[in-house]
Parts: sequence; structure tokens; C-alpha cells
Amino acid sequence: MYRSYAFGCPFSLYPQSLPYIFLLLKHLVLNCGKLSAFVERYCIKGMKFLNNNIIKPGAESGVSSEAAGENRHSRRGFLQIAGGVTGAGLLLDACRKGASTSVYMGTGDVSLLNYLYIINQVQAGFYTQAFATAYYDTNGATRLSEYQFLQDLRDHQLAYMGLFQAMLGTSAIEKVQLQLSQVTFADRTSTLSHATTMQDWAAGAYNGAARLFKNTMYIPIIAKIASVEARHAEYVRDALNWGTFGDDTVVDVNGLGQALSPNTVMPFFQTYIQTTFDYSQVPSF
Repeated sequence: MYRSYAFGCPFSLYPQSLPYIFLLLKHLVLNCGKLSAFVERYCIKGMKFLNNNIIKPGAESGVSSEAAGENRHSRRGFLQIAGGVTGAGLLLDACRKGASTSVYMGTGDVSLLNYLYIINQVQAGFYTQAFATAYYDTNGATRLSEYQFLQDLRDHQLAYMGLFQAMLGTSAIEKVQLQLSQVTFADRTSTLSHATTMQDWAAGAYNGAARLFKNTMYIPIIAKIASVEARHAEYVRDALNWGTFGDDTVVDVNGLGQALSPNTVMPFFQTYIQTTFDYSQVPSF
């Protein structure tokens, strides 16, 4: 057993694990841009030295050189070793702090389209899961009309995804990684409560975005989607609590729906997303 000191931290390591430490350090160099070229050279030379002088493929286990080589450099093996090394998490955390992992959304109209595209993806994922995991009422029965409506909501959002992808082209952000663990889809109250809140925010987001586009050709499209989103919100509100479709929390004294700014809306939808986004350049009011 060897005792190695990397960045002042002792690690108790078997010889077979040492190459993975060098791979980890090299990964940090390539992805952080914070470590010096000297450290990268150290990693590469260290790997060669260990492979040639300390670790003899198959010497201890009796396996073939080819099999030992595959195991020594396998991704699975690397992750197992890296995950178990004390201090590796701190190194990776420092890397994250040094280099932003947020997805850039662009500026101007492109950023607004990506902003609405993100909201659309969250809703599409939510309703896809809601439809796939049917909830039951207190009598143990599925409410067919609500189940069919969840399917309609899913299909609408999937259609909008195609629309936004077409409008954005190569400027479209990557597909979001959702985080929906806060929703109990098998429970009617949980599903409809989240759907109600999500629809209220979505309708407000479209209303607010419509006033921010510089290219007026987008405004009629966004306004039409906003109208549909408002009707969706009305339905899920009434399904959960009858008669609340147009209460004063979402409609003002003039009968107009709320208009929300992107910098207000994004933190809400971020709670349903693993992916983080840089929306600092998205127009807001």
C-alpha cells in the first residue's frame, strides 16, 4: 500500500487505484481551466510511470493483459475509485466554483424564446409523467375527464416544443433535465396543486414575455399560446377547487391576467429543473 499526498491531502491507496487519481486530476485540468500546465504534465507522466513501473497488467489477479488494461482505464472503475477518495469531492466542488455550469440562454428575442421553451419543456415533462401515472380519487376511481385532459395538456406542450425548436433553430438551448420529486403523481391533490401553480406561472410568463419582444412577428404567436395557457389554468383550478378559475390572485380588477417578468418566473421553474440556466441577459421588467 502506498501513501500519496495530493494537494496536501493524504490518500491511502492501493497501487491499482493510483492511475485513477491521475485521471481525476487530468479531468480537473481539462474541465476547470484553473490548474497549471505543470499539473497536467505531472498527471500524464505519473500515469506513464505507474503503468510501466508499478502496475503490471494481470500480475496480481492472473487476468490477461487486455482485460487488465480495459479494467484499469474503464470509466466505471474510474468513477468507483474517484467516488471513494477522500477529498475528491472538495476538488470537484472547487472546480464548479471556478467555472460556471449554467447554460447560457442568449440575449434579446433569442433569450426570450429559450426562456419560454424552458417553461414549455417543464410542463411537457410534468404532464407526460402525470398522464403515465394515473391518480385516483377518494373512491379509488380514476376521473376519466381529468385523465383525458392531462393527455390534452401533454399533447399541447409537445406541440409547442416543436414550435419553439423550429423558431430557435440552432439557437435552442439543450433539453432540460427535470426534477419532479416534489410531486406525488399518484395523488390527485398533489398533481393538480402543482399543475395549478405551474399553469398560473406559465400564463403570467407568456403575458409578460409578449411585451418584451423586439421582433413583432413573435407577439401574435406568444399571445395565442398565452390565451391557451390561461384556459389550461382555469380548468386545473376548477378541477382542484371549484369556482377559483378567475380569483383575484391571478386576475386583476380589470379582468386581465397577470403579466410576470422573466427574472421573477425563472426561479420558480428552476425548482423543477436539475439544469441551471444563466438568465442574466434575458430582458425583464
